[in-house]
Amino acid sequence: MMITLYELSWTDTQPKNLDYFNKQEIQVLNKLSNKKRYYQFLWCRYYLKKILATHLSKPVSSIDIHNTEQGKPFIKAPIYFSLTHKEQQAYICVSEQPCGIDLEHITDTNYEKLAKKMLSPSEYHLYQDSTNKEETFLRYWCIKESITKLDGQPLLQTYKQLQCVQLSHDLFIYKNQKNNRLYYGHLLYNQSQIISVVSLSKSTLLRGEFSC
Repeated sequence: MMITLYELSWTDTQPKNLDYFNKQEIQVLNKLSNKKRYYQFLWCRYYLKKILATHLSKPVSSIDIHNTEQGKPFIKAPIYFSLTHKEQQAYICVSEQPCGIDLEHITDTNYEKLAKKMLSPSEYHLYQDSTNKEETFLRYWCIKESITKLDGQPLLQTYKQLQCVQLSHDLFIYKNQKNNRLYYGHLLYNQSQIISVVSLSKSTLLRGEFSC
């Protein structure tokens, strides 16, 4: 299985073409008074629609993005996607099967309280023994976030069910102990970032190219 991964960035300016946005999306934009959130939604939705239109060989204006009751975005077409963003940067993955993605910045932060709550006993033991606790914790967090994005479920409802089966520097397998579902993923490291890309079967990552 192939997953195409796009790395994107933007500035605080408008895209060239706002005709890609439907009435509901314009309404969302008009309600966003926070400048940062405004441009995040604007550019992420702009990029997402253009990327999906390219994969489906359809006009951008035909791409309508919906949300499940849990807030997971989807389109009514045989294609799956997931999006993550921080500041003025985003990653989008696209595949023919369900996928999930998360991005975390490695920061000098004490995650001890969160680690006790969010990590399994085996994960917490490895976290305690790590020489870089911040990166170790964020790696586990990033993996679990990407899995919950694939499933469309809140992290706080599922993190205790997720158990590590296999983990290396750049690959992982996790299992949901409640339903025995397996998740196969890739870990990428970009300067001070960790990116987790996950699917329901072993996959190959392909770097996608995109221009406005």
